[in-house]
Amino acid sequence: MREFCNRDAVTNYLPVFLDVLEKQFTGCGDKYAYSDVAEWTDVLCASTPTWVEETIKKYAGRYKQYGQGKDLVKMATYAFILAIKHGAIIGMDSVSGDDPLYCTTVPVKAMHWPQFRGVVEKVAECLITNRKQYDIPFAMSGFDVTRQFDDLSNLTQIIIQVMNFEYADKWRKRELMPVVAFLCFVQWIQDGHHDVDKIDDDDPRDTKGIKTEVEE
Repeated sequence: MREFCNRDAVTNYLPVFLDVLEKQFTGCGDKYAYSDVAEWTDVLCASTPTWVEETIKKYAGRYKQYGQGKDLVKMATYAFILAIKHGAIIGMDSVSGDDPLYCTTVPVKAMHWPQFRGVVEKVAECLITNRKQYDIPFAMSGFDVTRQFDDLSNLTQIIIQVMNFEYADKWRKRELMPVVAFLCFVQWIQDGHHDVDKIDDDDPRDTKGIKTEVEE
C-alpha cells in the first residue's frame, strides 16, 4: 500500500530527507571538484547555462523508469544548486542580464543551505502541517492531493517548475526550487524510500565513487 505524505511523515521524515540532501551535496563536492573555486557543475554551466535544469529533468525521467530513491535525492539537491547558481536564495543577489552565474562549491552550498532548508520546511508547513484537518473516509483519501499525489503528475509538476524557473522574476525564483525539493520529498515518502534499512543516497564516500547502474 502507498504511503501518505501527512503530518506524521513531515514531522518524522522531512528532517531525515533534508539531512540526506546535505550529505549528498557535501559528499559530491569531492566527487565533482574542479578547483578551489568551482565544481564541474560550474564549468558545464559556463558553456551550457541550463545544464542543471536539464539534469533535473533527466533524473525525473529516470525515476519514472526505475523508481530509485537516490534519483529523488539528486533532483532535490540539484534544485538547491540551481537556486544558488542564479542567486535565488534570500540573502543573495539575483543574477540578471550578463552577470555571471554563481559557483556552487561545498562552502558556498553550506553557507546558503540553512536558508534554503528553512523555505522547504515552510512549504511543508503550508501544504501539510498547518492546513485544516478533515475526516476523509479512507476510500476517498487518495483524492486528497495534499496527502497523495499521482506519480506522473507529481513528476510533471517538478519538470514544469524547473522549466518555469528560467522565465520567473527574482522573487518567484526563490519559491520554485524549494517547491521542487518538497515535491521530491512527497514522492520519496509515497514510494516508501524512507522506510528502508539503508537509505539510497548514493553518497560517494560510501560507494567510493563506484557507480551502480539502475539496470543492474
